[in-house]
Amino acid sequence: MGDEDFFEQSKNMVFLIVVIPLIFICIILTITLFSRFTEKSFDVPEIRYNQLMESLRSERCFAFNDGSVRSEVVDITKFNSERLGKCVDIGERNIGIKASLEYDGKKKEAVVNELMVNREFLCKGGNVCSERRDYVLVNDNGLKGGILDILIIELRD
Repeated sequence: MGDEDFFEQSKNMVFLIVVIPLIFICIILTITLFSRFTEKSFDVPEIRYNQLMESLRSERCFAFNDGSVRSEVVDITKFNSERLGKCVDIGERNIGIKASLEYDGKKKEAVVNELMVNREFLCKGGNVCSERRDYVLVNDNGLKGGILDILIIELRD
């Protein structure tokens, strides 16, 4: 019986030597894989869009000023590509922004980095694309309802 106990004890020891490292390896791999997925699932287009909208609604961008700044109203005289380029600093990043405003049967567009904007096919792959439509008020000889559509395309390295 001494040999059987010794054999059983040896078998259990080998089992522990093999199984415990495998368990730790599985745990480490699982944590590594899930951490990569969580990093990828938290992307910035929504945050970037909200920051962009706040920037667009400032007085130095498109906000209407009739003695007091009304950020909820787009001033049609300010809605142009030059002003959009000044109020949204893209720096050296490969970003294209197109803001389209439709109101009262009219349509106006303002563009930053025009070479990037007409490249919707770039939205496939690792690039970031974001497009949102929001209801806004437009001051064009009186307040009118309109839709502001913003397309952002950013190339990733």
